[in-house]
Amino acid sequence: MDNILREYCPFGYYQKRLTLLLSVAAIATARQVGMLVFVAAPASYHWDCVATNTHGANLLPTSRGINVTSPATGSCQQFEIGKCSPIYDNRLATATAEFGLICNKATESRFAQSLFFVGMLVGSWVAGYLSDGYGRRAAVLVGFLLSLAASVATTLATSFWMLAVSRCLAGLGTMCYAVTAHVLLSESVAPSYRALSNTLPNLVFSIGLSSLAPIAYVFSDNWRNLVTFVTVEMALLALSSWMWTSESPCWLLSNGKLEQLEAMISRWTQKEGKNLPTGLVASLSVSSDNQGEQGPQLKTSRASEQISLSPFLSRRLRFFSFSMMWTWFSLCVMYYGLSFHMKGLGSNKYVSFFLLSVAELPALILVIWALKRVGRKPCIFWCLVLTTVFCSMSAVIASQSSATNKGTGNTCTCMS
Repeated sequence: MDNILREYCPFGYYQKRLTLLLSVAAIATARQVGMLVFVAAPASYHWDCVATNTHGANLLPTSRGINVTSPATGSCQQFEIGKCSPIYDNRLATATAEFGLICNKATESRFAQSLFFVGMLVGSWVAGYLSDGYGRRAAVLVGFLLSLAASVATTLATSFWMLAVSRCLAGLGTMCYAVTAHVLLSESVAPSYRALSNTLPNLVFSIGLSSLAPIAYVFSDNWRNLVTFVTVEMALLALSSWMWTSESPCWLLSNGKLEQLEAMISRWTQKEGKNLPTGLVASLSVSSDNQGEQGPQLKTSRASEQISLSPFLSRRLRFFSFSMMWTWFSLCVMYYGLSFHMKGLGSNKYVSFFLLSVAELPALILVIWALKRVGRKPCIFWCLVLTTVFCSMSAVIASQSSATNKGTGNTCTCMS
């Protein structure tokens, strides 16, 4: 299949359209990932307490204090025994304020974000099952629809637990789309263009993440308006993905759908002014004739089983697979740990989120060139080395008292 793509349509009109469509769709994925940073931000409030004299009698209420986002332990203790009550600056600004997630309930907002990543974990497995069994195009659509349903449920949430469950479903749909889109792009273009086609969605993802900050600022009066904006955006992208996303040539070939594959490749090559030789696609299945009665038709369940077990069939593949798993685990802990803990920059949450997101853009632009010129392995190695160096610098700088210096270290780490 790679030889056909390389010879007749390495990166033609339809492949560029597919890359553009899935890259734009990454904006909605970025919104889903970063949305809870603003939806579940610490509530802004102050205390209204009743003073008592030495005999325990209530006096006039004390003057209301200044706004706090990290109340003192004593104030929370008084709140729990009924001597203080929170006065929110805007009860609808964040979900934490609306659902009263303060003091001993403050950790529940972090739990909702954790459930989002639990959903991503499940979505990784679901994506593999759906894309191998029913096609890459179907799995992309399912991911969009799950994310859309989760956004609607988040908008209508009447309790914290409804919000948490909807975020878990959003994580499942987001990862189902992200994993499948990466595979679909890799299988639809010639090998020489895979670095470009797979890096562009990540570049647009960072743009979508950074642009979320000004959008969240516009809808800062009501968190449900922000979620509604993301929901409408997701609905439009789900419709466009179903209308204009093509199936993976490799999936069609592995499942014996040769007529559909030939029609699709012929349409691609004709757009480039080339004619696909008759029978060329059918010749790809000649090697499968030795499989007895199966012929070119490869059972979907068997194909899925072979693909799922392929990373563990040899010692070298096992080592490579576990190395990549550990690399991704480490990078995700660092990346999302910084993205969702922005206090180190010492500015408001909108500026902090924007700076941390936009810091990725120079590295992503550079890596498009580096992957092609330097190679995959050296890029991974040097990126990991730079990440280690900048993480160490960030840890040292964070020990200083200056919030600006802390932000500098965190921003450098994000760029790596």
